[in-house]
Amino acid sequence: MVLKVPRACPWVSINKFREGNIEVGEFKTVTEEIFPNGFVWQIFLFHIARPFEFPIADRNVFQSFSIHKQTEIPSDWEGYQNYLEYFFQIAIAANIISEKPKGYEPNLKEITRELKTVDNALFIFGQFLHSYGITKIRN
Repeated sequence: MVLKVPRACPWVSINKFREGNIEVGEFKTVTEEIFPNGFVWQIFLFHIARPFEFPIADRNVFQSFSIHKQTEIPSDWEGYQNYLEYFFQIAIAANIISEKPKGYEPNLKEITRELKTVDNALFIFGQFLHSYGITKIRN
């Protein structure tokens, strides 16, 4: 994997995004400059900046999503947006949160920690699917 250095310092952009001083689209451009071929790595930078809004993504959680929703494994931003909707539906259905966090809740660290339980469950289920060779949607 080739890591490209963007025109602007990426850490400044990450902090600006974390603080809400740049929009998602602008930050997405920064992540694409850093990881032009690394979709999951791009999401990782979103997660570092705002873990309460952008859950971490990997092969296992995407596998769980794909099998449960009978759709393709996300491979681009649109697919990740679908995963986000799914992720927060689970968190709300499990009474972990009552609505998607907006970022100014006084207990944001606690909310983020609780959302990690959804990630852990999807991760373990994805590993389980993989251990049984279930990697594709079956009709």
